[in-house]
Amino acid sequence: MTNGDNTMRETIKYVFPNVSHILCSRHIHRNATENVENKIFLHEFRNLIYANFSRDEFELKWKNVVEKYKLGDNNWVKIIHQMKEK
Repeated sequence: MTNGDNTMRETIKYVFPNVSHILCSRHIHRNATENVENKIFLHEFRNLIYANFSRDEFELKWKNVVEKYKLGDNNWVKIIHQMKEK
C-alpha cells in the first residue's frame, strides 16, 4: 500500500511482480484536497472512496459527482479515476 508515487509503483512491479499494488485512501483524500478546491465535492468524494458499491454503482455515482461539480476537465480527477482499480 503506497501513496501512488510513480517510482514506487514501478519498483513494486519490478521487485514484486505478482503482488497487487494498492493505493492508500488517506493519501488519495489528501491529494484530492490539494487538487480540487471544493469542500462539498471533497465530502462526496470521501463518501465514494470509503463506500461499498458495485462497479456499476460506483461508475454512475462518480459520473454524477464529476458532472455536478464540473470537474470533467480536471486532470487529477481524470487520473484518479483511471487508477480506481488500485
